[in-house]
Amino acid sequence: MLPSPFYRVTSRAIILDNEQRLIVVQDNKGKWQLPGGGWEHNETFLTCLQREVKEELGVLVTEVADSHFYYMNLDQRGYYSLRIAAHVRLASYEFIPGDDMVACKAVNRQQFLDLEFTAGEGPVHNYVDQIWPPAERG
Repeated sequence: MLPSPFYRVTSRAIILDNEQRLIVVQDNKGKWQLPGGGWEHNETFLTCLQREVKEELGVLVTEVADSHFYYMNLDQRGYYSLRIAAHVRLASYEFIPGDDMVACKAVNRQQFLDLEFTAGEGPVHNYVDQIWPPAERG
């Protein structure tokens, strides 16, 4: 049997606070991920990010940067997932985790590398230099 060519396409928000720490969210199994979720039909990438960040963190996205990167992996159900990440700015940093999230926190580069991510998020460690470009590391 041939493997399915189906990919679940998702958006991921790269949110850095004023101290250049990355916002990550924790699911109900204790694993971490970048905020975001499934890109629905008839949505733009911008509206997908806005909807997902509002659902997961309870805040509004005010700006999405042009810089994007993507990563792929098998998700917990065994399906391939294509995740498209972009830096975003928010109207507020007062978060209210959504129904599927139990916590959110801000992490620095080393803390990010030490986190245990969900199955589909695993390869995001390889993109640490796109999250914290050399000029932004201070």
